[in-house]
Amino acid sequence: MYKNCETAPTRPAMSRPRLNLAYCAVFLSTLALSGCATFSPDGGMTVVANAADEILGKDVISIRTADDAETARNAIQRLLRRPLTVETAVQIALLNNRGLQASYNELALAEADMVRESLPPNPTFSIFRIVGNGALEAERQVVGDILALSTLPFRSEIARQRFQQAQLRAAEETLRLAAEVRRTYFRAVAANELVGLLTDASSAFP
Repeated sequence: MYKNCETAPTRPAMSRPRLNLAYCAVFLSTLALSGCATFSPDGGMTVVANAADEILGKDVISIRTADDAETARNAIQRLLRRPLTVETAVQIALLNNRGLQASYNELALAEADMVRESLPPNPTFSIFRIVGNGALEAERQVVGDILALSTLPFRSEIARQRFQQAQLRAAEETLRLAAEVRRTYFRAVAANELVGLLTDASSAFP
């Protein structure tokens, strides 16, 4: 019997841990999918719309499509056919103010960031050559995926808080604009009444 038989070469010991890390990354990625945020039907406008309705009794719209622009334009035209009251002036301003639309656009961007930050990194599959630093690059890739997954909850929570802040800013801007329009309207009415009084007074003393 031969006691000193040569055995077939085995794979390096580090290949199995790296393979396990890859499987771990894929598994964690699958788990993270269950906590992903999704886009809201109204682009995050629920908080703003509720504030405008409950506090002001007015409607708001985020103009993001041609249909949205047409809807706002038709509503403004209907309002302009009525006598101009303070309530009418406020509603027209809420539908036709560019600064307010900019706040609503920032809200949509914040929601997009929230959804993006809640998504796990896309799984990557690369084929490395046996020669060179292929093993090192594979290890770096797996480690990078695991780091991205480990920070996913923190990044997702930060993005969610920023989205909520954007909602509050948009609601605050809506209320601020309404208050400003009301002040401007009453100042204009007071100025017109003052002009009328001065006109009557001047006609009384020719």
